[in-house]
Amino acid sequence: MSYTKRQIIEAAFEEIGLAGHVFDITPQEQQSAMLRLDAMMAMWNGQGIRIGYNMTIDPLNADPDQDSGISDMFTEAVFLNLAIRLASSYGKQVPRTTTAPAKQAYDMVLAQCMATPAQIQPNVMPAGAGNRYRRFTRPPVDRLQAGPDSLLDLEG
Repeated sequence: MSYTKRQIIEAAFEEIGLAGHVFDITPQEQQSAMLRLDAMMAMWNGQGIRIGYNMTIDPLNADPDQDSGISDMFTEAVFLNLAIRLASSYGKQVPRTTTAPAKQAYDMVLAQCMATPAQIQPNVMPAGAGNRYRRFTRPPVDRLQAGPDSLLDLEG
């Protein structure tokens, strides 16, 4: 079970010095922070960073106690980057002790989530030593879109 959205938002507020046990965070501030969290995660999702976040379907009736769906190894990156986004709204300046780990955590998320596309070799590329039957490589065939004739050609 991962952190709830409320726990992520509280951690972000703590990071900018507005901890819930010292400052009372109003429901409106909680809702605003949740909207920013959803917007940040939608932007990451659009960039190809998919970490399992459960998007809010209706922003006006969002449940802050909903499970975030984020793996524990990505939680720090989310709340640190959310803290940076929230700080300007509260007149807070983000210290270097927050921005540097936020950048490192975001880079770690990128490294974990971004897949390197496979490189397709051209038909004229030699297959390599010890390959007696095929002298040149062939581009990969998508078996779902290939017809039966091309699959037989691959086996022979």
